[in-house]
Amino acid sequence: MARFKVRRQARYGILLSERFTPLEARELSKLPANTPALKLLRADRRARWERFEKIAARKLDRGQWRERDLHAKWLGNLARLYYKRRWRVQSGPEGRQPKMPKGAPNPWAMYRDYERLAPGKDYVSPWEVKQVKGGKTLLQKGLLFVQRTEKKAREGGISKPMIQSWIDQKAQAIKDARGKRRTQLVIERRRLERLL
Repeated sequence: MARFKVRRQARYGILLSERFTPLEARELSKLPANTPALKLLRADRRARWERFEKIAARKLDRGQWRERDLHAKWLGNLARLYYKRRWRVQSGPEGRQPKMPKGAPNPWAMYRDYERLAPGKDYVSPWEVKQVKGGKTLLQKGLLFVQRTEKKAREGGISKPMIQSWIDQKAQAIKDARGKRRTQLVIERRRLERLL
């Protein structure tokens, strides 16, 4: 356990040195360093910092910026990126989001975007197996939902338009998912389609 903490602390330090914010580094240090999406994200952050440094050097030379404002300018740059890419907590501390207030930067939303771009995802992400109420993972909870729906449909308690809307939601989620999460969603959609 101590060895794991040391490795995670080392990853945290590396991420901070690569200009990730403390929040980003704290969350992303949970991932193995060789995760394809994290490698891609780290390379992008290094390139983004290099571009920022060049702009900052020009603005400092012209007297438009002060040295002491650089950190705030960098954070402002990242805040705009989070806003533009919609990497913010959408629904507050309830539900599938991390326990952060609504509108706060969400490093996992950023990570999921890079995960979709990364080649060869053959593992389940931490955000996919996040424990939810009742001690179930998101994958397990989705299957439980389908099982309960099947039971209610047999009893005649669910309308066909409602089932169709859930099928449509699953189809949309399948477009954004990869790996085991995608496989699970396909199974759930097929089981719901049998109820029509």
